[in-house]
Order: sequence, then C-alpha cells, then structure tokens
Amino acid sequence: CRFVSALPEHLRAQLSVRLYSQDYGCCQKQRWLDRFPGIHLDDGSVPIASLARKSRLFVSTYNSTTFLESLATNIPTIMFWNPKHWELRDSAIPYFELLKAVGIFHETPESATAKVAEVWSNVAEWWNQPEVQDARLYFCDRFAHMPENLIQVLKEALTTVKAGQHT
Repeated sequence: CRFVSALPEHLRAQLSVRLYSQDYGCCQKQRWLDRFPGIHLDDGSVPIASLARKSRLFVSTYNSTTFLESLATNIPTIMFWNPKHWELRDSAIPYFELLKAVGIFHETPESATAKVAEVWSNVAEWWNQPEVQDARLYFCDRFAHMPENLIQVLKEALTTVKAGQHT
C-alpha cells in the first residue's frame, strides 16, 4: 500500500496488483478496493510469467522466484522489500548491493516508487544501460542462470546421474 500510495496518479492508473493466491480470510480484494477504488487487481488465474512479459515494468515486492524469472528473461524489473523481514544470507548481499546501485533493488517502497516514476517515460533506456544489464547478468549468473542450450545441459546432467546409478 505504501508503494501504491506514493505512485503518481497517472502511474497508479496503469498499475495491476496481483493478489496472493490464497486469501486465508484476509479479504485482500476488498481491502485493496477500499483503499484504492478502481485499482486493477489480478486474481492469479493467468501465469505470472505471461503477465510479466506483457508488462512495461515488473515490480516484485518480496524475495521469491518471480523476480528471478523476470531478471533471467530480461524483463525490466524493480524489486523492493524490507531486508529485516526478508533477510539475505551474507554471501548474497554483494549481489543485491549491485542491483541496488543500478536501481533494480530497493529497501523501501518509496525508493522503488521514485525509481518507477523516474524511468517510466523510457523504461527501455534505463533497463538497457550497460551498467544495469551488467548488474542483471552478474546477478543472474549466480542466482538465475539460464544457459542458451538448456535442453542439452539438462540432458547431460540427467545422463550423468543415470550413469552414476549403475556404478
């Protein structure tokens, strides 16, 4: 809600919020509509990867596989979460610091909103800057590696495992 509240009205009108798949009696839909009448809510029936590919800018609000997928597939992405709530292991911190330096990762919703507003008029210009792409690729190489020959890599791995079972 802090992120949405901080968005300029013209950007808020273009926002789609994906609700968590399980409501657990929290009345997510009604709570969002009470706070932000007219906001577009996605019920989760369409795969997130499909929605991300159609988005101008993908915003991830917690540490999950969704941002790994968007970064790996080179979808412009901004991520934010409270690092005290979603802790990172020490070895991951330098990678997130690099994402923070280029404006991909943020520790507050307000910082993420400011970046969205800054780049909205030309997301591709920001996203395709060499330092942004270098940071994305460096991060993905460690956490979301997608080899071009994925099928061949999987075949070799499975063949190796299968051969190891017979020895």
